[in-house]
Formats: sequence, C-alpha cells, structure tokens
Amino acid sequence: MIKNYTFLGFIIACLFIFPKNIFGQQNQVPQRQLFDYLKKKSSRLASDTLNTQKEQPHKTFFGLIPAIASNPTSGFIYGLSGNVSRYFGNVDSTRISAMSIVVNLTTKNQFFLTSRSNIFTKNDGWILQGDWRFLISNQPTYGLGTGIDDTDKTLLKYNLFRFHETFLKKTAKNLYFGVGFHYDNWSKITDENLEKQISTLPSPTILSTPYFDYSLNNNFSIKESSAVGISLNAIYDSRDNANNAYKGTYLALNYRQCAKDLGGSSDYGQVSAEARHFIKLHKSKPRILAFWALSQIIASGKAPYMMLPASGWDTYGGSARGFPQGRFRGQELMYFETEYRQNISRNGLWGFVLYANTVSTSNAANNQKIAQKFDYGIGTGLRLKLNKISRTNICFDYGLGTQNSSGFFISVQEVF
Repeated sequence: MIKNYTFLGFIIACLFIFPKNIFGQQNQVPQRQLFDYLKKKSSRLASDTLNTQKEQPHKTFFGLIPAIASNPTSGFIYGLSGNVSRYFGNVDSTRISAMSIVVNLTTKNQFFLTSRSNIFTKNDGWILQGDWRFLISNQPTYGLGTGIDDTDKTLLKYNLFRFHETFLKKTAKNLYFGVGFHYDNWSKITDENLEKQISTLPSPTILSTPYFDYSLNNNFSIKESSAVGISLNAIYDSRDNANNAYKGTYLALNYRQCAKDLGGSSDYGQVSAEARHFIKLHKSKPRILAFWALSQIIASGKAPYMMLPASGWDTYGGSARGFPQGRFRGQELMYFETEYRQNISRNGLWGFVLYANTVSTSNAANNQKIAQKFDYGIGTGLRLKLNKISRTNICFDYGLGTQNSSGFFISVQEVF
C-alpha cells in the first residue's frame, strides 16, 4: 500500500513541476483534439485559419476508441467505448446532448453492453435521460455497511438487464419536472461461497453469506430478483456543458416506487438526491474545481440485495473511484467527491485531474447508522481531448482507497 501511495505522490508532484509555459494562456494558440493529428499538417493549419470547427446546430460529434482498463472488479478490460454529442437546436439556447455506448469483455469472464444518454431537445424544452445495460457479470460483495474488511467477501455471478428512461419538461429557467420508468432484472445469480458451503454438506450445516443472509431474512429468492417502478423527478441544471462543465450547478431529486404489481420482487420506495457544482477558477483558462454529493435511501419496504444503494452503481458508474464496484452497500448511502481539473498543454489537448472521495453506508442488521463510519479514496488522472467542441475527453484515472484497494480506469466521459 505504501508503494502505491508513493507512486501516486510521484505522479502528482510531476504534474505540479511542469515548466510554466505549458500552462500558458489558453487562447494564445489554436485548440487541438486527438483527431486533428490524423490530418496532414497543411490541413490542420488551414482549419485553424478558416476556423471551420464551430458550434453548429444539428451537427453530430462522434468519438470511438479502444477501451482498455484494469480494476479490482473486472481485471483487465478490453473493448470499444464511444461517445455521440449533438446540438438539437440553436447553440445559443440549446445545450449539447450526449450518449455513451460501451462494449467490453474482461479477463474475469464478464460482458458489458451499456448505453447512457442525456438529451436536450430544442431550446432545452425537454431532457431525456437513459440508462440501458445488459451485463453477464460477477463482482465481489462484502456485506452491508462501511468500514468492513473482506472477511465475508463472496463472489456473486449474475446477468442484469436494465432499462431506465426519464422524461423531464422545462417549467422555468434551468428547472425541470418529470417522470421515469425503471426496470431491473437480475437473473442466474450464483453466490460462490454459498455454493462451496452447500457442496460440503452435511458439514457445515449452517449456510451463511452476506447475500444469502439478507435474502433469507427478507424473503427474496437467491437465484433471481427484479425491481420495476415509476419515479417522480425534479432537476435544476445551470451547467454550461453536460459533458464537461466549466461552471454551473446540477441538482436532482428522485423518488422511485417499485411494486410487485408491476412485476418486481417487492414493494419499496427509494429517495435519491444529487448535487454537483462547478467553479471556474480562472477567467480565460479552464481551471475547474468540481464538487459532487450523492445520497440514496431505501425509504420504505425492502429492496432486493442487488438493488440496495451501493458505491459504483450510480448511472455512470463513477462513484468511489479506487474501489471495486459495489464495495460498499447498505440501506442508506452517502457519498462526497471533489476534483480539480486543469489543462497541461496550451492547446488544450492534454489535461489532468486530482480527486478525493469518501463514502458511508448503513447496515440495519447490526445497527450501523449512516455517517458512523467512512471509507476514503484519492487519485489522479490524465485527460486527452477527443472533441474540443463537445469538450469530450478520453479519461485515464488511477485511484487508491482504504481497504488496500486500487484501480486504473479509462472512459470517454467525465465521471461527473
């Protein structure tokens, strides 16, 4: 663990001792993106002179890169990661829309097909938010609560089909209200430790894992579960860009009611609240201080184990960088993160970030309350400009966390 922190400290130190000229005035040189360097130099210079790449309505910006990463949950990850951005109206009155599409395989026998979208219609009249996933996957689970070690760690294998779609109507400047439909189906669930215990019967005769105990105590099947519900949503969004904000605020409040009558495994209600705030620290240079807070609470009823609030299971899977997905789970979750962002190169092609986060979850079974214990993560990352108009970056992040956790991540969109 000491070696990991030494490595991280070396990276951070290097970022701060770059020669001053690489942090020069942002607008003194033409801004660059990755695909500019696939052009001939003469074409690149001509493009600078003509200034042909301007924000235009109904123009689509597309980026596709190989996805290569490594983290404790998936091992080595390889596949394709794409991002599509588009203005669906006048650029002065319509924010840019974005959709990410990812297809991945991993060395831990996982398959991921995911699509997330944040669409603004003409004049920002509507926001359409989507989270679609098909996963053939597995991940360790450690039980409920924060501050727990890996004593009860067990591997859960599962298939997941998720379809979440939310429709929000603009009612005032930056203010939206709407409804959503949410469908999650977890099938072919296998608890590796439980299977090992069953194979040794009749000794031991007591079966116990975090997943099995919770499911048994709350009358859920251990082989499959589902959650189907309708949500009420309110959003305030004054960000200047949903892909990569330089300034503004995003506030979201969601109440989701899942029901057996709709095809779910149980009746339960969940409240989610989220806040993001972005401060531009320099008038002409993109030096950004970003804040993110997230809270999720099972407000009524009993949710299936896999639907309990958990780190890394937010829409874009970005929370708790440095930890395995689902490392912290409970009936309540509280999460905070702050990140500093700055360009390295004067032409905007390269940038870096520094971040720190903390998470707390509850466990009603042993009376652990929310905010009683916290776990922490820190990290740094490089940014490579994929598209300078949509501000889409290729993100390379390395994170460390308590519990001897670490991971390297690559994505085509900012975490928040």
